[in-house]
Amino acid sequence: MKHVAAAALLFLAATGTARFALAHPDEQRDAPQTIDCRTPSEDVITRLPAPLDRWAQLHCTPEAQFLVPSRDWLWRYPASFTTPVLIPAWTPNPSRAAAQAHYFISVEIDRASDEDAHALDERMAREISIYGALAQSPVSEVYTLRAENNHGEHFDIHFMYRSDQDVWGLVCAPRCGAEMSFRLNARTY
Repeated sequence: MKHVAAAALLFLAATGTARFALAHPDEQRDAPQTIDCRTPSEDVITRLPAPLDRWAQLHCTPEAQFLVPSRDWLWRYPASFTTPVLIPAWTPNPSRAAAQAHYFISVEIDRASDEDAHALDERMAREISIYGALAQSPVSEVYTLRAENNHGEHFDIHFMYRSDQDVWGLVCAPRCGAEMSFRLNARTY
């Protein structure tokens, strides 16, 4: 149910049809900040670092930026083949999504050492039951994305790489949980 509500909100935001009313009349005077997607300000991230740029791309709407699958990759939630996976810049604080535009001001990705990758894989298997149940083979590489939005909010995504057909994105915002974790695999044409 959470995925359906999130997808509906994302669809409305992405199509620009969602217009939010603020609870206090004084707040109505300050129109929500928007993003100029054609000519963004200097602090808006417009390119992703490697290897993230293989798996993901940025999608911009006037209300928010999103991480979405790149053209050559499929992202899906483990329990759904139809709900689109979109990681909004407001991920750390969805309750603020309506108040102002959210965009990425920092996106960094680091490869974990083999020892750290193994330890994180074991921890994530304990904390995220669906990952622990479905991720069978040993992880070969782990990349951690650290993102910050224009409101100073941070979140991480751990990309648990086994092969191009077996990658997990484990979202921690700040708690790691199954509700936003997803699988990635390369398209086979």
